[in-house]
Amino acid sequence: MTERPSYILFITDQQRYDNLGCNGHPVLRTPNIDAIAATKGLDCLWLGHFDLSCSLGIPGEFDHPDFKKASALVKRAARKHKKALGRLAGTPAETIALHKQGYDLLY
Repeated sequence: MTERPSYILFITDQQRYDNLGCNGHPVLRTPNIDAIAATKGLDCLWLGHFDLSCSLGIPGEFDHPDFKKASALVKRAARKHKKALGRLAGTPAETIALHKQGYDLLY
C-alpha cells in the first residue's frame, strides 16, 4: 500500500504579509517557518490567495506587486523543500494559467 500524502494548513490572519520575519520584517522574526516547510511528511504548501490579499490590504488584487511578491516567497519555499504548491482556481482558464506559473495542486 502506498503512503497517502499529509497536509498541514497554516493560516495567519489580521496582519500584513511583511509582519512575519520570513517575509522581511526587520524586528519580528519567525525562525521556524523554514523548518516547518522542511518537515518530513509535509507534502504541500497551500496559498490562500484571498486571505493573503486581504492581509495585504489589497483584497482580490492578485496582480498587485505586493501580492506577487508574497506569492513568490511561498513558491520559493515550496520549491526549496520540494513540496507541491497549491491554490484555489476559479475557472478552467485560471487553472491552466496557474499551472503554467508553477502551481501543482489546484482546486
